[in-house]
Amino acid sequence: MTDSQKEFLKRVEIKNIKTMEGRDGLAINCTIYLDGKKIAHYRHDGNGGCAFIDAYPIKEDYKPNRKKLAEINELVSKFPKVDSEFSDDGLVVDLDWCVQDLVEYKKIEKNMKKSILIGISSKNVLGQNVPDSSYQVLSWKGISNLNQIKSEQLQKVIENTRKTLKKGEVIFNTNL
Repeated sequence: MTDSQKEFLKRVEIKNIKTMEGRDGLAINCTIYLDGKKIAHYRHDGNGGCAFIDAYPIKEDYKPNRKKLAEINELVSKFPKVDSEFSDDGLVVDLDWCVQDLVEYKKIEKNMKKSILIGISSKNVLGQNVPDSSYQVLSWKGISNLNQIKSEQLQKVIENTRKTLKKGEVIFNTNL
């Protein structure tokens, strides 16, 4: 993880996340915060095309706070390019891509609270360790938090799971 990615993760946060399946991907609505202050509203309709990022107004004069949004974009502009078969010199990361990766990571964190995630490790544009898209979820009916399972029973499941991991697969949970 680069210093710019660390700084971004330290300073930028998304909240009020609402998602649903669109015709061409995930539809997302959320609020973007910088240093704990509400900066912008993000919306993507999931029908292909661009996302919309609208700066919130400053209370004093009710004009959009584009300076803070530009500050977030400046943080993102320092990210390394992403290797791609579609571009010889790599793809440039933008705020839209970062928000989508943050939403996906929040979903993964939520799943880790109630289940065990298994898959092949990769990194997102923010440098976070994430499972590839084909990860598996081990969950229990009626269990909303892994803390509800006796620790001895959970350790036994983890040991058995480690024995069955295929080459390159790992358990992603950081809460075990």
